Amino acid sequence: LSSKGEYLENLLRRKLFGAGLLQEHLVRVAQDKCNVDGEEFEVVICVDAPCANTKELKALAKDDVVADALRQWVVTQATVGATITASIAGKTYEMKEGKHYASLVSKASW
Repeated sequence: LSSKGEYLENLLRRKLFGAGLLQEHLVRVAQDKCNVDGEEFEVVICVDAPCANTKELKALAKDDVVADALRQWVVTQATVGATITASIAGKTYEMKEGKHYASLVSKASW
Protein backbone atom coordinates (compact mmCIF):
# COMPACT_ATOMS: atom_id res chain seq x y z
CA LEU A 1 0.00 0.00 0.00
CA SER A 2 2.84 2.41 0.79
CA SER A 3 4.05 2.09 -2.81
CA LYS A 4 0.67 3.40 -3.99
CA GLY A 5 1.00 6.68 -2.08
CA GLU A 6 1.60 8.88 -5.10
CA TYR A 7 -1.28 7.23 -6.98
CA LEU A 8 -3.64 7.80 -4.03
CA GLU A 9 -2.50 11.42 -3.62
CA ASN A 10 -3.30 12.04 -7.29
CA LEU A 11 -6.76 10.50 -6.91
CA LEU A 12 -7.55 12.43 -3.74
CA ARG A 13 -5.77 15.61 -4.86
CA ARG A 14 -4.43 15.80 -1.32
CA LYS A 15 -1.15 14.89 0.35
CA LEU A 16 -1.21 11.76 2.51
CA PHE A 17 0.44 11.87 5.91
CA GLY A 18 1.17 9.31 8.60
CA ALA A 19 -0.78 8.77 11.79
CA GLY A 20 2.02 10.46 13.75
CA LEU A 21 0.79 13.84 12.50
CA LEU A 22 -2.83 13.20 13.51
CA GLN A 23 -3.53 15.59 16.39
CA GLU A 24 -6.64 15.90 18.57
CA HIS A 25 -7.66 19.35 17.28
CA LEU A 26 -7.98 18.17 13.66
CA VAL A 27 -11.57 17.94 12.43
CA ARG A 28 -12.23 14.40 11.21
CA VAL A 29 -14.49 14.35 8.16
CA ALA A 30 -14.49 10.55 7.72
CA GLN A 31 -12.81 7.54 9.28
CA ASP A 32 -12.77 3.85 8.31
CA LYS A 33 -10.71 0.70 8.91
CA CYS A 34 -9.75 -1.21 5.77
CA ASN A 35 -8.10 -4.52 4.89
CA VAL A 36 -6.14 -4.81 1.65
CA ASP A 37 -4.31 -8.04 0.85
CA GLY A 38 -4.33 -9.01 4.54
CA GLU A 39 -2.85 -5.68 5.65
CA GLU A 40 -5.14 -3.72 7.95
CA PHE A 41 -4.98 0.05 8.08
CA GLU A 42 -7.12 3.00 9.07
CA VAL A 43 -8.04 5.88 6.79
CA VAL A 44 -8.88 9.22 8.41
CA ILE A 45 -9.85 12.21 6.30
CA CYS A 46 -9.34 15.52 8.10
CA VAL A 47 -9.66 19.19 7.38
CA ASP A 48 -6.15 20.58 6.77
CA ALA A 49 -5.18 22.71 9.78
CA PRO A 50 -2.09 23.89 11.68
CA CYS A 51 0.12 21.16 13.14
CA ALA A 52 2.47 21.46 16.11
CA ASN A 53 5.83 19.67 16.21
CA THR A 54 5.52 18.40 19.79
CA LYS A 55 9.13 17.16 19.93
CA GLU A 56 10.53 20.61 19.03
CA LEU A 57 8.07 22.41 21.32
CA LYS A 58 9.13 20.21 24.26
CA ALA A 59 12.79 20.98 23.48
CA LEU A 60 12.01 24.70 23.35
CA ALA A 61 9.91 24.76 26.52
CA LYS A 62 11.89 22.25 28.61
CA ASP A 63 8.61 21.61 30.47
CA ASP A 64 5.63 19.46 29.40
CA VAL A 65 2.99 21.87 30.71
CA VAL A 66 4.54 24.85 28.92
CA ALA A 67 5.02 22.74 25.77
CA ASP A 68 1.31 21.91 25.79
CA ALA A 69 0.44 25.59 26.21
CA LEU A 70 2.72 26.42 23.25
CA ARG A 71 1.05 23.68 21.19
CA GLN A 72 -2.36 25.20 21.91
CA TRP A 73 -1.00 28.64 21.02
CA VAL A 74 0.37 27.33 17.71
CA VAL A 75 -2.85 25.64 16.56
CA THR A 76 -4.84 28.84 17.16
CA GLN A 77 -2.28 31.42 15.94
CA ALA A 78 -0.39 29.69 13.10
CA THR A 79 0.00 31.64 9.87
CA VAL A 80 2.03 30.91 6.75
CA GLY A 81 5.67 31.97 7.03
CA ALA A 82 5.28 33.61 10.42
CA THR A 83 7.24 33.41 13.64
CA ILE A 84 4.81 33.12 16.54
CA THR A 85 5.75 34.76 19.82
CA ALA A 86 4.12 33.62 23.06
CA SER A 87 4.72 34.80 26.62
CA ILE A 88 4.07 32.24 29.34
CA ALA A 89 4.91 32.74 33.01
CA GLY A 90 7.10 35.73 32.23
CA LYS A 91 9.18 33.96 29.58
CA THR A 92 8.93 34.64 25.83
CA TYR A 93 9.05 31.80 23.29
CA GLU A 94 9.51 32.18 19.54
CA MET A 95 8.10 29.39 17.37
CA LYS A 96 9.08 29.21 13.71
CA GLU A 97 7.10 27.65 10.90
CA GLY A 98 8.83 24.56 9.56
CA LYS A 99 10.56 23.86 12.85
CA HIS A 100 8.02 24.24 15.67
CA TYR A 101 4.86 24.08 13.59
CA ALA A 102 3.42 23.77 10.10
CA SER A 103 0.69 26.16 9.00
CA LEU A 104 -1.06 23.10 7.54
CA VAL A 105 -0.63 19.40 8.38
CA SER A 106 0.01 18.70 4.70
CA LYS A 107 3.11 20.94 4.92
CA ALA A 108 4.62 19.22 7.98
CA SER A 109 8.04 17.71 7.20
CA TRP A 110 8.71 15.87 10.45
